[in-house]
Amino acid sequence: MSTEQDNNNNSPYQPLPELYSSRPSSSETHCDNSLVSGPDRGGFYFLFASIIILSIVFFSITGPYLWIKLNPVLCVIPIYPIFQLLATLFLAGYSDPGIIPRDYKKRDNPKPTNNEQERGTYQSQNQKPAKYVKIKSIPFYLKYCKTCEIYRPPRASHCPVCNNCVEKFDHHCSVIGNCIGKRNYRFFISFIGWATFCSLYCGGCCLAQIITEIQANYNTSFFQATGKSIEAHYPENIIGSSLLLFILCWLIISVGSFFGYHCSLVMKDQTTHEQMKKVYNDRRNPFSRGCLLNSLSLFCSFPSTSFVKYDLQNPPDTRDIEMS
Repeated sequence: MSTEQDNNNNSPYQPLPELYSSRPSSSETHCDNSLVSGPDRGGFYFLFASIIILSIVFFSITGPYLWIKLNPVLCVIPIYPIFQLLATLFLAGYSDPGIIPRDYKKRDNPKPTNNEQERGTYQSQNQKPAKYVKIKSIPFYLKYCKTCEIYRPPRASHCPVCNNCVEKFDHHCSVIGNCIGKRNYRFFISFIGWATFCSLYCGGCCLAQIITEIQANYNTSFFQATGKSIEAHYPENIIGSSLLLFILCWLIISVGSFFGYHCSLVMKDQTTHEQMKKVYNDRRNPFSRGCLLNSLSLFCSFPSTSFVKYDLQNPPDTRDIEMS
């Protein structure tokens, strides 16, 4: 038993909080550091449960109508998009967003907190000036992160929620419960894309049920029926579909507009953080290669290396982090 514990202690792979013992990260690791999540998991669980509940309600209310009165295929089609919706949600919520490791040489030197003179000396030693680099003749400043004790590469930023520097930081999503960065942005935008598609499809099926039921009830067209006093003769079997359609319309407007916003950012190869900071208002974006290539590089490229799980004796070379 002791031998096994010694082997675990001598293992080169250590959990993220243990590795950052002097400046703990708020991120959580699972399955031997294969999965990474943020500290706020409540939104993820609520969102996952909401998708399951709405799917059950749709298949319980509108599903039988599609299967019996319209076409069984219409009831089978949304199964795959809903599966993709749940899968991309899990990947976005439990993937390494691109966490940049701290300076491992300084991890055992905690910040002094008792002596004011020592604290002042420590802060003065760590107030390093920004470095100046040029990428395709465009100037960039590499800011020094006092928490991680590294110079952040271009497009990286420190997330105050997870307490990590993240490559190509987009934003911290409290709904998903994780940072959105270079390594999981494709999963995030795929998730909101599938959410928009599922809302449109299920909303269309609910609307089709409402229209056909009203036409059958009044034995006339839908537009003629709506001109009558339908409140007195509203078919009871479409009340559930009407309520579900109301919820789906709200999702279509909110999630759909959010998806369109991120699609515009993808075509410009720009992050939400950069757009909010107006980084490229007075200069061109040197990372943009056109709408098509920007989209292909996001969805058709292999994910970059994750630095969360690595050998303590042979730490990763942070020069591998993309600079251009």
